[in-house]
Amino acid sequence: MDIFRNMQIFVEVAREKSFRGAADKLEMPNSTVSRRIAELERDVGLRLFDRSTRYVSLTDAGKLHLDNCEKILDNARLAHEELADLRSAPYGKLSVVANMAPATQWIVPLLPAFSRRYPEISIDLDIASDYPSPLKNGVDVAIVMGPVVQQDLVARQIVELGGLGLYASPSYIEEHGSPDCPAEMGKYQALTHLNIQQWHLVNNGNGKMAIISPNGRIRVANFSALQELCLAGMGICVWHEFRAQKLVKARQLLRVLPQWSLQPWSFYAVTTSRHIPARVRAFIDFLIQNQPR
Repeated sequence: MDIFRNMQIFVEVAREKSFRGAADKLEMPNSTVSRRIAELERDVGLRLFDRSTRYVSLTDAGKLHLDNCEKILDNARLAHEELADLRSAPYGKLSVVANMAPATQWIVPLLPAFSRRYPEISIDLDIASDYPSPLKNGVDVAIVMGPVVQQDLVARQIVELGGLGLYASPSYIEEHGSPDCPAEMGKYQALTHLNIQQWHLVNNGNGKMAIISPNGRIRVANFSALQELCLAGMGICVWHEFRAQKLVKARQLLRVLPQWSLQPWSFYAVTTSRHIPARVRAFIDFLIQNQPR
């Protein structure tokens, strides 16, 4: 019995929920598909599909077998791709998902250089407002702000972004004042990201830590939008010092709690397996080599 081929046929029947649909996709006779599935069921001693004249559905045993077969076929595909990679440059379509800030401020500016280095790789970049996940259909890698706690995912830290501080516009401080210590932040309007519930502050002098839950009427899942609101005098916001320093010199921003900085934010490249195609490995390595400073 051709176990590997029967696995492929089984997976296609499960996905198509039809023997005829699987046969068309695999370009083989419907009778061959039926015979191969019967052969597989006979070999394992379990019924994998419930059949009727209108539909085909997986049994409990079939659901378990589908999960195992998909993993085996994915590993086989990756093994084949790794062999191909030995004789050629990385190639193929790369699907990436990330939130707005890393996508627009970091990934997009690097794409021209990445494309010049790897001209055989095409890129689909999905900018997500919710938590990016590699579990979405077809996604190769998600760029995620850590920590990553989901155990069935593989996370590799690609950057630790330091130089983060709190800033407000001169108009906001003129009207409302500014806090003298982190404990006073509750009295002020904070502009916060929907996915960040706390600010972890570190004293630049003595290393003392302070964790605050910022208080504010406006929360947005987009750092650029928050910073625009900050410039408009709506509250206190997190900025990277590199971006803020020009605005400070132009007197459009003022540092709040200058003796305190936020703990660095760690970003991870998250995949569903440690075995990744060369195009994914090349992209992750390129991001690490070109970290934002």
